[in-house]
Amino acid sequence: MADSAESQWPARAASLLRREAATQATFVELFFDLFVLFTLTRLVAYGVANLSPEGRPADRWITVARLLLMLLTLIWAWTVITYLTARFDPKRPVVQVFVVATAFGLLIMGASVAHAFDGRAAGFAEPYVIIQFVRTLALALMLRGHALQLPFLRATVWYGLAAVPWLVGVATGSQARIALWSCALLIDLGSARLGWPLPGMKRERITTWAAHPRYLAGRFEQLQMIALGEPLLAVGIVFSQKPASPYRVASLVTAFLTTVLLWRIYYHLAGESLPDALAATADRARIGRIVAAAHIAMISGIIANGLGHEIVQSFPTGHTDPAWLAMIIGGPLVYLTGRALLERVVFFRIAPRWRLTIVALLLLAAPSLVLPPIAVAAASGLILLTIAVADTRHSWNRPGPPTPPPMT
Repeated sequence: MADSAESQWPARAASLLRREAATQATFVELFFDLFVLFTLTRLVAYGVANLSPEGRPADRWITVARLLLMLLTLIWAWTVITYLTARFDPKRPVVQVFVVATAFGLLIMGASVAHAFDGRAAGFAEPYVIIQFVRTLALALMLRGHALQLPFLRATVWYGLAAVPWLVGVATGSQARIALWSCALLIDLGSARLGWPLPGMKRERITTWAAHPRYLAGRFEQLQMIALGEPLLAVGIVFSQKPASPYRVASLVTAFLTTVLLWRIYYHLAGESLPDALAATADRARIGRIVAAAHIAMISGIIANGLGHEIVQSFPTGHTDPAWLAMIIGGPLVYLTGRALLERVVFFRIAPRWRLTIVALLLLAAPSLVLPPIAVAAASGLILLTIAVADTRHSWNRPGPPTPPPMT
């Protein structure tokens, strides 16, 4: 009887896996994305509240560092659950429990964003630690007898190691907390990148990108669409709460047009051709990791851009603080850098116009220090318009992407 029970474990573990290739997100995954949107809105609201002209300039840069740390933590939590639903069947109740539990954790994290570096640090760090460690350990136990058990066991050990600086950071002051939490996040990201190596244990990557490239590309595109919606939501709320003025109307129009341009720049050819490019490549795992990095950069740029436009909506005239430039100009700059990386994946090269646009944004930074925020936002939008028009003109009479040799 014992042998019979043991032999059933691989079959039970295999029943959790998707029986067919993942093609699109299920309802439980789209439900999960709603909580991501909530957390993004809380991040932007935190940024606006702490980047106001009051206070020391150094405090505004500390706010930028905190925002980046919390944003990358959120994106990593989303990425892990997306990899999980790519490999495991989200129609299975146990997988749905993992997804919904993670959504609840994100709800607590989002509600704690405003106080993550003072009295509510535990509300941000502890749900993240519990989600990552407990979910990975539970899957490792469920996969008993399956080939995937060992990678999940190794990941559990690394999540346990990363939990130490996460939890120690809760008990320290806010400045030390940034360093400790940054170290913890680097452990999470670095160990995953290296395949969660442990002494004496065989290292084997969980190559989810190789098995489900179209699904993962679609999920990152969906997260990008959520990120694109956040700036319009935030700016619209601020506009409705403040007295109307020509400057604020101009700020609203600029925010809308900039968001449209970001959408257009992404989906024109490169975004549309990405699934086919991934399907055609011989090294889906490596190229998939590049695609993920490109999307993380673009999503970070979108959130920074949205925060910048909310600052413009609140303070359209007057002096432009350097930390504000990191949002108003830095957001599009990071976005275009990620988009150029995607260009490399899909078209096997980065066109000179992308490099010139990035240089133009960098050159805009110096004179922007003496311009009002609304003028900086408008100038940044004009640069985005230039690359969007140039990209459209270049694609005329070119029905599809080229097929040169693969990347080296």
